[in-house]
Parts: sequence; C-alpha cells; structure tokens
Amino acid sequence: MSKTLSPLFRKNFVSWLAGTVRIAHPIYDEQLQYFYESPPLVNVRGVKHKLEKAVTMLADLENVGQIDDKHAAIAALCEDGMKCLQKRVAALEKELEETLHELMEARLDIFKKQSKAAANVISVTREKLAETEARCREVFNENHIAHDRLLAELGRPPSAPSMWEL
Repeated sequence: MSKTLSPLFRKNFVSWLAGTVRIAHPIYDEQLQYFYESPPLVNVRGVKHKLEKAVTMLADLENVGQIDDKHAAIAALCEDGMKCLQKRVAALEKELEETLHELMEARLDIFKKQSKAAANVISVTREKLAETEARCREVFNENHIAHDRLLAELGRPPSAPSMWEL
C-alpha cells in the first residue's frame, strides 16, 4: 500500500463503508435504522466480512501513518458495527436455540400422539381379535354340536373329541 492515499480513495472508502455495511454517520441514520430492524435472515456473514475488511484496511492506514480524524471516526463506526453485529449474532443464536427447542418439543408431542394412537390401534385390534376368536369358538362349538346331532340321526357314534380340538 502506498504511503499517501488519494482523496478519491478516501471518498470511495467512506461511501463503501457507509452504503454497503450500513454502519454510518448520522446522515445515514435511515440506513442504520434499516440494519437494526432488518429481518433475522440478514446476510450476517457478508456484513461481518466487510467490517473485518474495513478494520484491516484501517489497520493498514494506521501502519503507514495515514490515520486522520476522519479515519478515526470510520474506525469507531466499524467498532460500533462489529458490536451491533455481535449483538445480532447473539440474538440469532438465541432465536435458533429457542426454535430448535420448540421443534424438539413439537416432535416429542407428535411422537407421543403417534404412540398413543398406535397404542389405541393395538388395543382396538386386540379387542376385535378377542371378539373374533370368541365368535369363532361359538361357531366351532355350534358346528360340533350340529355334527354330533347329524351323526346321531344317522345312527352313528359321536365324533372323537380330538377331531374338534383347536
């Protein structure tokens, strides 16, 4: 980096910092307000990268002795921006943690409901199976009795008990 910086570079740097990063002098209050109120899905990584780049550029300026009051003000804005970004990241992390917790609770509720529904289905199936088995035994016994009656009418001995065992 050269020892002297052109006024055009300084002007472009200030514009880039104020416009792109949205951390600015009170003149850009509207943009700053937008940054604070923007939805949580703001491109945090992009903002962080640009702030880090700005801090690095300012450090380079300081190393070559080109820091003046304007650059010091920009550096302060960068620091404010980083603090704001850290708060935003912390808020996003907290929101993510809460969302994950809610999601886990919802999944647990769904699992409980599904388990309860499955238990109900199993219970109803067992009841129906028991009813069907009882009805089958009744029909089986009726058939056994009818068979023995038919054999008696024909003059034959009743069937062997082992023939009717289930």
